Amino acid sequence: MSGVLIVGAGFAGLAAAQTLRRAGMSPVILLEAGSHVGGRARTLRLDRGLALEMGATWIHGLELGGGEGPNPVLRAAQRAQLLGARPRLSVWEDSHFLVQGASGLLTQEQAACIMHSIAAFEEGLDAAGGAEEGATLGDVLQAAWDKLSSGQKVAQHADLARRVWAWRESLQRAIDGTDCSGDLSATAAARYAAAVQNTNAPIPGGFQAVAEAMAEGLDVRLHRRVTGLDWGAEGGACATCEDGSRHAAAAAIVTVSLGVLKAQHETLFQPGLPARTRKAMAQLRMGTVDKLFLEFYDAEDSALDREDGAAPAAAPDLGNGADVVTYALLWDPASTASADSALPDWARGVFSIGFGGAEVKQGAQEPGASPRPVGVVWLAGEAARAVEAASDEEVLGTLRAVFRAFPGAVLPAGASWRRVRLHRSAWGSDPLFRGSYSYPGPSAAADAGAVLGEALTPPGVARPTLVLAGEACAVEYFGTTHGAMRSGEAAAAKLLSSL
Repeated sequence: MSGVLIVGAGFAGLAAAQTLRRAGMSPVILLEAGSHVGGRARTLRLDRGLALEMGATWIHGLELGGGEGPNPVLRAAQRAQLLGARPRLSVWEDSHFLVQGASGLLTQEQAACIMHSIAAFEEGLDAAGGAEEGATLGDVLQAAWDKLSSGQKVAQHADLARRVWAWRESLQRAIDGTDCSGDLSATAAARYAAAVQNTNAPIPGGFQAVAEAMAEGLDVRLHRRVTGLDWGAEGGACATCEDGSRHAAAAAIVTVSLGVLKAQHETLFQPGLPARTRKAMAQLRMGTVDKLFLEFYDAEDSALDREDGAAPAAAPDLGNGADVVTYALLWDPASTASADSALPDWARGVFSIGFGGAEVKQGAQEPGASPRPVGVVWLAGEAARAVEAASDEEVLGTLRAVFRAFPGAVLPAGASWRRVRLHRSAWGSDPLFRGSYSYPGPSAAADAGAVLGEALTPPGVARPTLVLAGEACAVEYFGTTHGAMRSGEAAAAKLLSSL
């Protein structure tokens, strides 16, 4: 047998295929279980040029640390003419902080408390790099909170400080994909922050377009869900697909998500994965982060819904597509969702509601037409998994109730709850992914990702026939598309040196 099988046509699989093809390897076959390339980079394309980033949204870090050069996703986007030489970076817009049940403006003292609380949180993040071995990000942040709450800067507004801290931690969990900050290794969090360097660039045409450009000229076979991979034969590897088809090659690169690996590795691989690989896999975690999009169509006078927070006189005008409005929701930590029968438990996981951000792509409009207002809500961890089980009607009803709980939040001009469509991701319950992105757990060794991506040689065989790849195999760049690309390139190089 000759050539290489690649399971999965996300960024890791596509990068591996490109690397093999440039080296002259043939054949290189990508078996993709889904209906599109890109994996968790999924752009939902709607009518009138509207597109929504259901998954990956930003290139994280234009330059990689350690002199590694430009981000490989940036290079791929520029080669495809999806980005120019100087990409426009996302600027995190200042949020409008809203207190549950309050409609008035914040006082100067309250605003100062918010600033002090956020600054203390950021100091806690910065301290993660000096944490003791085995410490979690939660440990570091708890120490930062203890320092803040025992001082005088927020003494007069302790309740507000707790609300702000809870909001900022919810945001951090959406960034990291964790159920709680105590589930993430502090040193891993520090490595990631240093590598990304806080520069983020969206893709104007949608992130999936980068993957589609990378797939051009490659042998990608969609709707080929691999249910078994025999990698123990002397001749190489043989994959069996759900449709009964079989595909053989000299070796295989498997790029399925960590969530799928954890759930299916015992039945997927024959022989089973080595103990060293399984140990590394167990040290890594798979988080769930979802987005809810509110598409307000055929806009009408939002005065129809004035009782639900739409106040036309104060409503932000997003008609030019340039404004960004984000509401940061400061829930009362002493109350519970059960206190309001209209709110399920997951509602308190809604920490912000934004309009006009990078997650929404507005195409060219006809003369005289305005872009449709679109809101986006991020949810992480337990709240994300809970909302995946809720119906569209339940989700819309809950979000409407959240607006009532925060009277200061108003819909964009012309938007109405009477004309809204819900679009949402469900990465945790999707059997092709079983989560959004990975992160090292508290007990993870620093090289757990690298161990997961080692070339594997079956017993009695003289050369490697299997390599795992994907963002979970990236040591510094876990949870990112460029981490997936680097992992795919490395996996291909490992096989090229032995085939």
